[in-house]
Amino acid sequence: MVSRRPGRSNAELARGLVDRPDTVASGRSLPAELTGWGRDLLARTDIGARAADRRLMTDLTEAQPREFKRILVARGSD
Repeated sequence: MVSRRPGRSNAELARGLVDRPDTVASGRSLPAELTGWGRDLLARTDIGARAADRRLMTDLTEAQPREFKRILVARGSD
């Protein structure tokens, strides 16, 4: 999404994917919910990510996937 629309705000990127009520019964927080299109996009993205993960982990030794995930976690905390 971001690569297709560089420079857009979070609100612009989420348009059509996330819905918020105009008002809430109490408080100021407007809870966000995925729209049907948002749920569909998330499901397709999840399927693609899982397929990529399987392709990436194919032919690795038993220890290599654990090591790869450890490295990703460590890099994510930088």
